[in-house]
Amino acid sequence: MTPQRFAPMKNCLLLLRTIAGLFSLLGATPLLHAEIEVWLSVKFILKLDGTRPSGPGDGISISNITDFRAEIDHGNQALARAARGIKLRVVEYLEIQPPTPEGTPSDYWFDLDARSNRGVIEAAALGDPATWRWHPGAINIYVNNTGSGSCSYVAEGTSIALGSTIYTRGTVIHEIGHFFDLKHTHVGDPPCRGTPPYFVGDGDGLSETIDDHACLTRDELSRSNFNGRAYALLTASEQQALNTSFLNVMSYHIEEIFVPAQMDIWATNANHARLFACLGRTWFVAPFGSDASNGTMPQTAFATIARSLQSREGPNDVILLRSGAYTAPGNRLNVPATYSATRGPVTIFKP
Repeated sequence: MTPQRFAPMKNCLLLLRTIAGLFSLLGATPLLHAEIEVWLSVKFILKLDGTRPSGPGDGISISNITDFRAEIDHGNQALARAARGIKLRVVEYLEIQPPTPEGTPSDYWFDLDARSNRGVIEAAALGDPATWRWHPGAINIYVNNTGSGSCSYVAEGTSIALGSTIYTRGTVIHEIGHFFDLKHTHVGDPPCRGTPPYFVGDGDGLSETIDDHACLTRDELSRSNFNGRAYALLTASEQQALNTSFLNVMSYHIEEIFVPAQMDIWATNANHARLFACLGRTWFVAPFGSDASNGTMPQTAFATIARSLQSREGPNDVILLRSGAYTAPGNRLNVPATYSATRGPVTIFKP
């Protein structure tokens, strides 16, 4: 986002409406904005004869750097829409040829189903980190010759296993969402087999997403949630509500958006259990907060901007302001920082 200079409004310095940018105000020179980087280390598993993964079927390929970058670009577009100052960064693309376990075929790792064997792959990588090129400061992503993929939730592992063929654009950011402990908008992982109707359910426990089912079209999902009405017959606010799940990255439909509650979960885990893979932190500030808190979770938000600025650990940190009114520290905001406000207007008053 282009840095901006804001003119004073009577006794008020600034009104923020869904802004993410690095700036300083009232006479200070604007600077380029920073972002929290999520580091990824991507490894393509080759056959021992050097054969690269190509993947089964006719889905979307992520079997090479160019194809994988397209998934990263898609993920970064979804994160940009969330306006939390977070960006995926691939720090390395590697090709590996790990030795196969005794008594198994030479293409064991190459053709091992990634979706159901992420834990097996991670255990092997941790047992031989040099061969598997394990990166302790990134999300380790292993790509082999199968389809689909799987990720570990917090406390269940620290890697992602993917087949080189995925079935929907957005699978990589979807799995990274799981890494930060985001759950599906639908219940479980249902196959689209059997006889409809498919009943919607609450998979993530979030009030900001509507009940979902992985096998429904937009009209079917609309009819299930809005008394039998198709999507075109909904009001604008109802369509927006339906799209909280139908367009959600954590759905199985069109994976393009996150809702604020999901990004709060992401940021909380990025600040704690998943901090090792992130360059930068989110500092939560809210009118109901306390400067005696730690500022690393929505429920432990700081009360003042001054306290968040004192806690900043580096230029990639983001100060997330909940909707409300705040007082600027000192006579002006003269510390370069990345601010974001995604739940409504924020007013910053001159002391």
